[in-house]
Amino acid sequence: MKDLLKRQFDSETPQALYTVPQAMRETSVFSAPEFLAGLSTEDAKRVKGLLANTYSAEDLKAAAKVPPPSRAELIQKKFDVVVPETLYTVPQAMVEASAFTAPDRLAGLNADEAKRVKALLANTYSEADLKAAAEKAAAEKAAAEKAAAEKAAAEKAAAE
Repeated sequence: MKDLLKRQFDSETPQALYTVPQAMRETSVFSAPEFLAGLSTEDAKRVKGLLANTYSAEDLKAAAKVPPPSRAELIQKKFDVVVPETLYTVPQAMVEASAFTAPDRLAGLNADEAKRVKALLANTYSEADLKAAAEKAAAEKAAAEKAAAEKAAAEKAAAE
C-alpha cells in the first residue's frame, strides 16, 4: 500500500479533447427574434439607454450608505397602482402557426385497448358519486371483515 502511495503516475493529455464530427457541423437555421421587436423607436431608445447604464464603485458605495426603510415604513407606504392602457399583444409579423404537434397519447396500444382507455378518460364523476362509492367500499370491507371474524369464531368453536 505504501508503495502505491509513493508511486508517481504519468499524466496523459490528449491533443484535442473533443472535435465535432464533420456530419454534425451544419450551420444552424435557428435565429432568435430581434430583442426589441415590436417596440416603438422611442421605447427602444429608452430600453437601450437603460441597458447601457454603467455604475462606478463610488455610486455603489453611496447607494450602500443609504439606510433601508424600516418594516413599519414599508407597511405604511402607499404605492401607485399602474394600469396599462393596452395590454401587450404579439406583433403580427411574429405570429406564426406552430409546427409543434404532440405525439398521440395512445400510440402503441391496440384498437381495443385504446377504445377502453378512451372510455375511461371520458368518464366524469360528481362529488356525490365519489362519496357514495367510498361509503359502498367501506361497507363491503366491513362486511368482509365481519364474515372473516364469524368464520374464525366458528372454526374456533368447532375445534373445541
